[in-house]
Amino acid sequence: MVGGQRVTISRSFRDELSSLREQHGVSTARRFEDLEIWQGARDLRKRIYALAPALRRDPLLAQDMRWNSVSVMNGIAEGFERGSDREFSQFLKVARGSLGELRSELSVAGDAKYIDAAEYASLKERCEILAARITRLIAYLESRASKRTRGVRLPEEQWESDDRRRADDFRRKTGDDVRRGTGDDVRRGTDDDVRRGTGDE
Repeated sequence: MVGGQRVTISRSFRDELSSLREQHGVSTARRFEDLEIWQGARDLRKRIYALAPALRRDPLLAQDMRWNSVSVMNGIAEGFERGSDREFSQFLKVARGSLGELRSELSVAGDAKYIDAAEYASLKERCEILAARITRLIAYLESRASKRTRGVRLPEEQWESDDRRRADDFRRKTGDDVRRGTGDDVRRGTDDDVRRGTGDE
């Protein structure tokens, strides 16, 4: 809200940016909790923790599986919070590595008959789907970072720049109007009124 008026962002800008990000699983996330891949990692972690009774005969395997499922979530979260495409990409690779290790551990659990074939297949598929989504996002982020290195302005950056310029122009115009309405002439008039009400007369 500026000068009593709301500064709005064009719907076309939001729609285009949302479409671009959704193609790569980013959507319009403002927090890591909004990311679909983090939500998928969270659901996977719940499924892994639910295996505790089945894995009680192999506590070390159970511990490693739990650790890796949490590592996937945390890698996505930390990478997002780093605030740069390159660092986000690096942490996503770490998360993808933890997914690979978890998938291998699921094979151990399946071979040892700790979990049945259906449970193994379901969890393995979840890992593979999540890894594929992370891979697509890594490719997208690295492409963006590469274009920035070459000095190419990305479409969403152009939209954001244009939108900021429009908002700044609006703020300057509103600020000028406010200053004209509260300038020295107005203040002198107010002081005169006060003196007439409480002055020497």
